[in-house]
Amino acid sequence: RGFDGLLPLERQQTIEAPIKGRIVEWWVQEGSRVKKGDPLLRISDIDPDLMNRLNQEKSAVEGKLEAYSQKVFSYEQQIRNLEATRDLAVTVAGLKVETARQKVRAAAESLAAREAALHAAEAQFTRKKNLLADGIVSQRQFEVAERDLEVARTSVNSAKATLQGNQNDLQGLEQDLERVRADAESKIDSSRASLNESKGQQEDARASMAKIEVSLSRQRSQLVEAPRAGSVFRL
Repeated sequence: RGFDGLLPLERQQTIEAPIKGRIVEWWVQEGSRVKKGDPLLRISDIDPDLMNRLNQEKSAVEGKLEAYSQKVFSYEQQIRNLEATRDLAVTVAGLKVETARQKVRAAAESLAAREAALHAAEAQFTRKKNLLADGIVSQRQFEVAERDLEVARTSVNSAKATLQGNQNDLQGLEQDLERVRADAESKIDSSRASLNESKGQQEDARASMAKIEVSLSRQRSQLVEAPRAGSVFRL
């Protein structure tokens, strides 16, 4: 309920009750002189159990807020652990990839060397073949050149197979690296989504707590006081 009051200034000032309720005690009447801060009246809420219910709601929201805060803390810790696990797994997988790349480079260099040896063996074989036809070298020398050529060919084929195998291993390890990174990021993203949800719940609980605190504060403000000196004009 509101009432007009507080003269002698030219304008009136309407004083509003801080809460809805019924007046249980008066300290003034129309025409009473008051100073700033003097009590005017006391109000009691219409619902006598309202304070109890508000306190119960506050306790319930406090419990929810604590639970949500714990969830936020847990998800933040979980994300840190997942990120550390991801970094370690990616590092390990990356080292495997680098080792495989070194093997590919070494195999490629070996193949290049063996192909050069094959070219030399082919040239030697052709030379010995021509010399054999001219009777300059023996059959034995020709057969040695022929055998060296076959060995060189076999060596090149073996190097090609090794290079191909190493390249396949590298490709598989690179895929493993991407899979490790993707799996880790998926878990982290999931935890971040849960964290954001918990933060939203936490903020909702804080907003509810603020509303309850305002209601409790209003219920505690049951004493209406004069805002300034003057006279009560009308009740």
